[in-house]
Amino acid sequence: MSTTQSRKKLKIAFIGNMNNNHFAMARYLRDEGYDCELLLFPQELVHFHPSCDTYCLGYRDWTYQMPWGSRQNFLEARPDELRKLLSKYDIRVGCGLAPGLCHRAGVPLDVFVPYGGDLWSETQYGVHRAMLNSVAATTAQRSGLASVAVVHATQMIESYEAILNRYWKGGTRWYEGIPMVYAPEYSQANLEKMMNRSHWGHEFKRIRESCEFMVVAHGRHVWGGKTNPSVKGNDILLEGWSIFIKRNKSFNAKLVLLEYGENCDRSKEMVRLLRLGESVEWLPKMFRKDIMPGLFLADVVAGEFVHSWNAGGVIYEALVASKPLIMHRDDSALIDNHESLFPICKASTSEEVANQLQFLVDDPALAKKMGDGGHNWYMNHVVRCGTERYIDLFESLRN
Repeated sequence: MSTTQSRKKLKIAFIGNMNNNHFAMARYLRDEGYDCELLLFPQELVHFHPSCDTYCLGYRDWTYQMPWGSRQNFLEARPDELRKLLSKYDIRVGCGLAPGLCHRAGVPLDVFVPYGGDLWSETQYGVHRAMLNSVAATTAQRSGLASVAVVHATQMIESYEAILNRYWKGGTRWYEGIPMVYAPEYSQANLEKMMNRSHWGHEFKRIRESCEFMVVAHGRHVWGGKTNPSVKGNDILLEGWSIFIKRNKSFNAKLVLLEYGENCDRSKEMVRLLRLGESVEWLPKMFRKDIMPGLFLADVVAGEFVHSWNAGGVIYEALVASKPLIMHRDDSALIDNHESLFPICKASTSEEVANQLQFLVDDPALAKKMGDGGHNWYMNHVVRCGTERYIDLFESLRN
């Protein structure tokens, strides 16, 4: 029996698809010969549907919609029906309410891949959530999280780590990044095809042709205090952009923002107050398959400037596109060997943002070197190492 035939004897479920994490991970493992299926929750965000992260339709052969998975209908998931569905699989990997659902079904969740909200909100009761379904979901989530064998998550911010340590009773922790962007779909060699199949490619091309320097900041607009783990520092970026523009009045530069997040109105108001109108372009919230052509056309990608992250959609999308990143990162707070971290231009204040933009403009050769280095890092430290973790687990269970 061939290795591929042997591997296909295992049936693997990826439960939930926040940020398209599991869709990408399953594709890498299917390339290795494993029979992976993607089970979608009923409340998945529209822009994280598999169709939003591919130009092909092959995913329909192995992607299925679950009838349960939200707090609103948690108790409608009868344990016997859940067990019948989930016990078809030899291995279960999940995010969101997957720990709670597996606990209710009485089957193990082998790997939990938290995206943040499932730690931050799904383990909290809250007065506003005093409903039977919601209370049951939170109780099950806490119990399910306690028994998870493996948690796959890079070093997270302190508030997320505290919640994980509170409810998870321990096991194996994988600190490797989650290969949440399927690089074979997006490459410089495929750019023409990507542009032709992208809804907004022509707009990115128009902006690119109208300027000498193009920065894309495609993350959410979330304002607030540092205690909110979702805050991005959009104001820091805009103030930094204002400083940079004033220092380079004869230089035609554009900052591209997406209408994505709960505080777009505050960012737009700041753009108006800083008189950045002509240097800032707003595009609609869009799918990853529409964002990626824009990143390949950009010179720089801007990330977050309040909380320190070493993984995430914006980060990995930029690395796949071989673009240098300007973002905040506190290397001392990360357990990884610092030599293994991808190169970035560090910034956590508006002045630092402006300085790093200037640095990249003044040294385009170094900017390209950083982008290429980031891409190589993603392919080696995230895709290769992350995939090997799953293969080792699968093979140990198969044998």
